[in-house]
Amino acid sequence: SIIIPRNSRLDRAARERTTSLYLPDRHIPMLPPEISNGQCSLLQGSRRCAISYLFDFDQEFGLTDNTIVPSVIINKSKLSYDDVNVILDSEDHNLSETMQILNLAADTLYAQRMDMGAVELERVELSIRVDQEKNISLTTRTGYSAADHIVSELMILTNAMTARYFKDHQIPAIYRTQAEADFSGLDEVDNATVRRYMMIRKLRPMELNLDPKPHAMLGTDVYCQATSPIRRYSDLAMQRQLTSCIRGNKPSYNRDDLTDEISLIERNRSLNAIWSRREWYWFAKYMEQYPDLALKAVVLEVRDRDILVELKDFGSRLTMKQSDQVNVGDELYVRVTHADAWDGLLRLSQVAAPEAAAM
Repeated sequence: SIIIPRNSRLDRAARERTTSLYLPDRHIPMLPPEISNGQCSLLQGSRRCAISYLFDFDQEFGLTDNTIVPSVIINKSKLSYDDVNVILDSEDHNLSETMQILNLAADTLYAQRMDMGAVELERVELSIRVDQEKNISLTTRTGYSAADHIVSELMILTNAMTARYFKDHQIPAIYRTQAEADFSGLDEVDNATVRRYMMIRKLRPMELNLDPKPHAMLGTDVYCQATSPIRRYSDLAMQRQLTSCIRGNKPSYNRDDLTDEISLIERNRSLNAIWSRREWYWFAKYMEQYPDLALKAVVLEVRDRDILVELKDFGSRLTMKQSDQVNVGDELYVRVTHADAWDGLLRLSQVAAPEAAAM
């Protein structure tokens, strides 16, 4: 927020863009690369102004105290997720003990959130990348690695503590809230894919709110987002608000200002639709290349004229005409009979189980 003063030309441009867009074939940053990859990036060995969250834990990793302070830091180790996973599997790395402690802390934080009613929905995550020659590569993963787990739990803790700071000091803030869902009856659903889909259907929508309320899915009493100021403008605004207050100054935003920011976020939800359409375009282009590929699918819904299935290896959901009598939870094999990336069409048909299943 010091590098990007409010109402500066850079700030107005970032506010207009709202967020960075990570598309399969390109990256459209919210901020210029010299800012996002330079001054605001934790480059190894470089001094950076920061906001530090200092957490005190007891021996059982129960949180006993926390403080939020302005700071100057030097990043001594630039580590990727893969690097951290390797360190966690090693006993002789100089960071092994530190990472093991962080992993244990993350386990405890996760268990505490689950006890508070948090909902964990594990599904296949699909990543699509397109190089300069328009070659499409798809990678998938299920679940989280230990490194993902550490970063996720510490991010949730940090955002929750930011929200509690705002609430306790009666500072205007944009809270992310979600009412509790009713999952009764889902224990009787045997198929894990179907049960996850039905849980998603029952989730209450996330809302942006100026009043602090619980976030049921995360299992927190209050929550806001402030950890990604380089790629989300609302996070930049919340960091600006936080920085001002911990320095003893008056808040940068009042409630009316934040009402305008919420309206801006709501108006720009179309960016999510752009991202979704672009992802689907390249997925359809990829499928055009493999018309004879046998794909595993799970039936999620049986309707009057069609069925909804999830492709197990990609986590994608599509409708298709029902050829044979099927029931929810049935697993079958399908192939792509028609793909039109421009129109976003993928048509499937059921096929016999191959002797050696593809994928």
